[in-house]
Amino acid sequence: MKRKINKIREKLYREMQSKEMAHENIIEISEELDQLIIKYYKEETESQE
Repeated sequence: MKRKINKIREKLYREMQSKEMAHENIIEISEELDQLIIKYYKEETESQE
């Protein structure tokens, strides 16, 4: 899961650095990243209980 989060984070960073930055792409990637981070956090919290 961490690898997937890091890949999406890198994708977001590249998109933000792009000269042809599309705000729609950035929002879409950000939302995907947010969902994965929340899912990861929930899984980690459940496994610690």
